[in-house]
Amino acid sequence: MDRAVDQSSHRRRMAQHREQRKAEGFREANVWLRQDTLAEIDELVASGQFRNRSEAIAAAAQAFFKEKTLNT
Repeated sequence: MDRAVDQSSHRRRMAQHREQRKAEGFREANVWLRQDTLAEIDELVASGQFRNRSEAIAAAAQAFFKEKTLNT
């Protein structure tokens, strides 16, 4: 029973998190990455440079588009 309650609570928190992020203008996107790329992202997270993979990937995308804009 405790496990079912934990899972239910987790699902509820995740739904709230997704709704909050949507309200902030974010949209969810799933990506497939090469294993070596994911390992590099995990190293950045483990070193404390990012709180999680999502933040690291978002920062990389933002940096790419910022540089692209500067070069046009």
